Amino acid sequence: MADVSEVTWLPTTSSAVTNDSNRTTTGNDDDAMFAMVLNCIVVPVLFGLITIVGLTGNGLVIYVIVTKRRMRTVTNLLLLNLAIADVCFVIVIPPFTAYMQARGSWPFGEVPCRLLHYLVNVTAYVTVYTLVLIAALRYATIVHSTSTVRYRTRRNAMLAVAAIWVLMLLVNSPILASYGVVREEGLLICDIKADNPRQVKLLRFPEHLLQAPCPSVRAYLAY
Repeated sequence: MADVSEVTWLPTTSSAVTNDSNRTTTGNDDDAMFAMVLNCIVVPVLFGLITIVGLTGNGLVIYVIVTKRRMRTVTNLLLLNLAIADVCFVIVIPPFTAYMQARGSWPFGEVPCRLLHYLVNVTAYVTVYTLVLIAALRYATIVHSTSTVRYRTRRNAMLAVAAIWVLMLLVNSPILASYGVVREEGLLICDIKADNPRQVKLLRFPEHLLQAPCPSVRAYLAY
């Protein structure tokens, strides 16, 4: 009887192990398929739609303000700057990001990598600080309408926009040196160059400070 019991038990155990192995293999295949569909199909399609919609919408804004003289008010000139910054963003960022998601690596080299991150930050900061400028303009128009009317001119608006671009181009220039192509898990990726996580945080701290707290406080005070 003992021999029969052992003969009966061993195949049962082997069958259970085989079933567990099959379930694990099937689960891994499902995860791999999901990752492939997400990175190779869903992300590129969504980013493609973002690019098309962004170019169409912002292109119409630029066309209307540039071609219609009566639309060139101070506020609209600031909106024109927002549209230009957004066009610069959607032309470059979504396509390259979708490609990296699909391929999992960066094959374009060192210089395009640095320029990509540089453009991301410059356009983002230009957008944020233009919104701050719009908030300040609204404050001046509503609260100090009479005393600020001589300053709220198209010439001054264009000078302010130019100053924002120049300042953001200069402030973000360290990105050109801090980003590059690095090897991670055998793949070449475009990321910040740092030896440890603490150094990464230190390099990114000025970016976070410029992008959120400072403009948020200024906009809050203006409103």
